[in-house]
Amino acid sequence: MTGQSSVFKVRVTDSGNPYGWDEKEFVIYVIDPLTILTQSIQGALQKAYYQATLQGEGGVAPYHWSIQDGSLPEGLELDSDTGVISGNAMECGSFNFTVRLEDSAPVPNTDIRAYTLDVLCCNDYEISGKVSTLEGVLMILSGDASGTTITDEQGNYKLEHLTNGNYTITPSQDGAWFEPASRDVTVNDRDVSGIDFVGHIKGDFDGDNDVDGSDLAVFAADFGRTDCDSGPLCEGDFDGDGDLDGTDLAVFAANFGRTN
Repeated sequence: MTGQSSVFKVRVTDSGNPYGWDEKEFVIYVIDPLTILTQSIQGALQKAYYQATLQGEGGVAPYHWSIQDGSLPEGLELDSDTGVISGNAMECGSFNFTVRLEDSAPVPNTDIRAYTLDVLCCNDYEISGKVSTLEGVLMILSGDASGTTITDEQGNYKLEHLTNGNYTITPSQDGAWFEPASRDVTVNDRDVSGIDFVGHIKGDFDGDNDVDGSDLAVFAADFGRTDCDSGPLCEGDFDGDGDLDGTDLAVFAANFGRTN
């Protein structure tokens, strides 16, 4: 709190004889107006760490800072106690917002100030996602750039250092198939996440993430059929040629015993 103060005592007496009295000391504070001092804030680079401190004076401390109108880019936050804006801006462009400062006076004093934060686009983005149920899946990037990566033990993957453009992500693994088979992705001035797939082991007909005797019974029941493209479903027609033959048996045999 800034400003000046004055201390004085007030005494009150009654009309008794003898009279009674009481007195109490008071302080009057004359405070400076609450003011946001920071007139503008520096720009930011997308995805890089950023920090700017808003300053105020006058009024009665402590202060409370908030965003009254507009918004900060995703990834940045305003600390309500310190007035510090910090974080990593995940968006780029110009962001207009109004900050409100409130003090701790019994009847709070307030001040507001409008700001523009310019975030420079980094043009260095990533596409990420997950392949459920399978690990070690080859993720193939095509389109405006090409590349590959391998999913980790949890099925997560990330394709990095991409510019704005149109891409296709295609998962691949011997003995497996995927839903969907591929996904188209547009990168436009920000990272893209949640490009997910579900992996299936060829021959895992009961969906329990292994190829065992139960699946063998299903395959054996259909083996030799030649009407898969016109009759009842043939779950083991892996090459889609309408019959269950030695080619399909080789695929099933290669996966038999898999538990992932």
